[in-house]
Amino acid sequence: MKYFKAHLQSVGAVSRLLMLIRYQATMTTTLEETRSALEELESIEAGIAERLQYNPDIHHSQNDHGVLGGGKRTIGQTLLQQHEVKLFLDEYSKQCDAVKKNLETFSSDFESFDDKELNFNKFDGLLSNIKDYYAKYPEAPQDSSNIFAMYGIGVDDGKRRKILSSFASNLKLTGIFTVQEKNGKLLDLTSFYNAFINVPGVDSLDYLTYLKKITSFGGLATGVRQSKEYYEYLKELNEYLAKFWTKIQPLSRPERSLDKIKEDFKTRVTSVAVNNEDGSVYCKVCDKTFAKESVFQGHISGKKHIKSAKLAEPRQYMEYQLDNILQLLSKQLKDTRENVERRQLLTVREQQLEKLDVTNASDDEYEVIGKDSEGNDGGEHSGDRVYNPLNIPLGPDGNPLPFWLYKLIGLDTEFNCEVCGNVKYKGRASFEAHFLERKSHLKGLQLLGIESSQIDVFKDISLIKDVLELKAKISKKKKVDETLKEDNYELEDEDGNVMSEKIYNELKKQGLI
Repeated sequence: MKYFKAHLQSVGAVSRLLMLIRYQATMTTTLEETRSALEELESIEAGIAERLQYNPDIHHSQNDHGVLGGGKRTIGQTLLQQHEVKLFLDEYSKQCDAVKKNLETFSSDFESFDDKELNFNKFDGLLSNIKDYYAKYPEAPQDSSNIFAMYGIGVDDGKRRKILSSFASNLKLTGIFTVQEKNGKLLDLTSFYNAFINVPGVDSLDYLTYLKKITSFGGLATGVRQSKEYYEYLKELNEYLAKFWTKIQPLSRPERSLDKIKEDFKTRVTSVAVNNEDGSVYCKVCDKTFAKESVFQGHISGKKHIKSAKLAEPRQYMEYQLDNILQLLSKQLKDTRENVERRQLLTVREQQLEKLDVTNASDDEYEVIGKDSEGNDGGEHSGDRVYNPLNIPLGPDGNPLPFWLYKLIGLDTEFNCEVCGNVKYKGRASFEAHFLERKSHLKGLQLLGIESSQIDVFKDISLIKDVLELKAKISKKKKVDETLKEDNYELEDEDGNVMSEKIYNELKKQGLI
């Protein structure tokens, strides 16, 4: 019996010892995780500061005096790095929560690691546990430089540099926006247009008209607005627009604007009545007309009207939300309408060339080395040569035009004009525009003997041979017209003989008449 009790006591001691060892290991692991999280927080802060120095447009201050430096970046690069910083901030918040949780859970236990005797015994024990931790988890980062590199700007390949960190290496604008949205510049509402015209009772209309009347709810019949299909259309459209609004400004807390719309709807005062000229009152909720105001007042206090108003409230909120979100996206909606009008004037080939924009979407992930790559704005690096092997003209941002736009404008084709002195023009647009220039083409026509009144006839002609041939044809035709004009007039002499004006004048000169 004594042996049995002693055995139980020894087992209990061993069990308590194992629990203590397991607790110490847990504490050590938690301490290392907290230290690693704090180090990662510092790396994220350094990464965000590096982005702001590289591209201040990510978050421009109203009092920016250029102290951050940074050159002009494309809209795509700025938007891409804004989404990257948003990922950094999300990870930062996640690590802060983890550190806060560990501190709250083990705040009293952290005091056990205080080495009051200063004999480094606890330090040696902790160091041994850390080594065991990394032996158990070899994939954990062991060098702080690896963590800093994870949030740093990518390395270059000699010609261009990737602006994204390895932490956000999978981030692409093609994964955030569709091709039709053009990196947040336009709205892709084609699917919602198809859903709208398929709502029972909606009149047929084209896509451009739909974009112009997208918030014209009053023109729809009450039965249409009360249908389930119309409500689902509004719901899906609002979800798309709200998501689009958050994508184009990831660092501006766009959810606050959406929350404000919801709060404003609750406090708004709307009228459900429409007063007609004959004194009758129309109820928009119930789609009924009442002869007098007093009858209408009795109606709105009835159960049927209250029930109808309650059922109509979700749809009214959807319409209110749609109208307000589109006010926030007014520029994108306007640009979308203009883009639809522009595309209607393009040929099939021009539309196909425009689709090549997809192949150049990944260019926003890279920066050409030598183009303000060190973050200087107009400094010693501002005159560095841009990597442009195809010799494509530069756009307003200082970068070569996208290849699809270069082909679409036709800048790859040269047009020669002999009238201007064999001057070569790149692109049909500049070639056609030069026909109206006084110092070049018009002056050349005048030197060839073309009168000012005939210049419009010689428009679009660039060969001297063609100009001279057309000039000869016009002169010949002019003479023929004058002859025909003389033959068309007939005169009659005293004897009643009818003859042409030309013959009459000749006979009169000879005294025969």
